[in-house]
Amino acid sequence: MRYISAYPFLVSVLLSTTGYAADHPSWQADNIKDPKSLSPLRHHVRSLHHDNKEQDSSEQIIVTGTRDPSQTARKSSSPITVINGDKLRSTGMTDIREALVQLSPSISREVNGSDQGSIIDSLSLRGLNADQTLVLVNGKRRHTTAALNFDGGSQQGTTPVDLDMLPISSIDHIEILQDGAAAQYGSDAIAGVINIILKSNNKGINMQSTNGGYYTGDGFTTGENINAGFNLGNRGFFNLSAEYKHQDRTQRTGIDPRTGLNNDLATGQPQITREAIEGNFGYHITNKIEVYAFGTFTHRDAERWAYLRAPSTTAADGLSAVYPTGFEPVETLPENDYGVRA
Repeated sequence: MRYISAYPFLVSVLLSTTGYAADHPSWQADNIKDPKSLSPLRHHVRSLHHDNKEQDSSEQIIVTGTRDPSQTARKSSSPITVINGDKLRSTGMTDIREALVQLSPSISREVNGSDQGSIIDSLSLRGLNADQTLVLVNGKRRHTTAALNFDGGSQQGTTPVDLDMLPISSIDHIEILQDGAAAQYGSDAIAGVINIILKSNNKGINMQSTNGGYYTGDGFTTGENINAGFNLGNRGFFNLSAEYKHQDRTQRTGIDPRTGLNNDLATGQPQITREAIEGNFGYHITNKIEVYAFGTFTHRDAERWAYLRAPSTTAADGLSAVYPTGFEPVETLPENDYGVRA
C-alpha cells in the first residue's frame, strides 16, 4: 500500500495558485453627500480628473447599492461587478443585452422567445424574472417597455426594461449589483440592480461599424454608431451618441412533421431595424449650482413570425385553396420610445 503525504501536495497547490486582475479606467468620487443621485456632471468632473490613470476594477469607486462616496467594488459588502464600455463594444455585439450576457455570468437571456417577447431586449439576473431586475441610467430609474410579454412560463405578463432602446455607443461603464436590493430600491430590485453610466466626455469623436451573420447564411446584422463630446466653456459638457442597427431574421425550426415542409419561421431571431439617439448634458452655473439632463429617442420597426397554422386549420376555416400548405401570420411592432431626465 502506498501513502502520499498531504503536506508537500498542499504546498505545491499554494505555490501554483495565480491571481488575475482586469484593467479598467478609473474614476473616483468627489465630495458628494448622496452618490445614489449622482448627476452626469459629477461623473464628468471625476472622469476628467483621472483620465490618464488605470486601476483594478475592484478599486473603482461605485455608486450602486451604497451611500458612501468613497466606496469601491472591493470594499463593498455587496457583490458588484463593473464592466467598462469599451469591453462591451469589443464583444462585437450591437446591443447592450448580448454584450452583457457574454461578459457577466450572472446575466442570461431567453434563447428564442415567441410573439413580442422575442423583440424586447430583456435579461435575467441570477435566474429571476426580467421585471425583478431594476435598471438605472445615471442612477435614475429607466422606464419599462409598453409591449406585454405573452410567452408562457415565468416571463408571461412581464413588461421589463428594453435595453435595445439604449445605444451601446453612449455607455461609459455599467455597475451590476448581483444581490437582492429590495430594501433599498424597492420590489423591482429583488434580483439585483443594473446601473448604466453614460459617457460624459467633452471632446473627441468615436465611430464604430460592426457587421456579421451566421454560418447558415441568415441573420445578417449591421451596427453603425458615432459618439462625440463637446466642451461648454470649461464649465460643462454635452455628449451625443447616434446609432443605427439592422438585424435580419433567422430560421431555426427545421422540417415540420405535419407538412414535411421547412416553412415554419417561428423559431429564431426577429427582423429589426432601429435608429437611436442619446444626449448627456451637464453645466456648472456656479461652484455650488449645477444643471444636468440626459435623454434618449429611439425608433424601431420589428417583424416576428408567429407559429405556423397547419393545413388542417386552414381547411376547417375554408381557406385551404388560399393556403394549401398552412398559414403563418407576421406580427409587426413599430415603436417610438423616448425618455428624458433632468
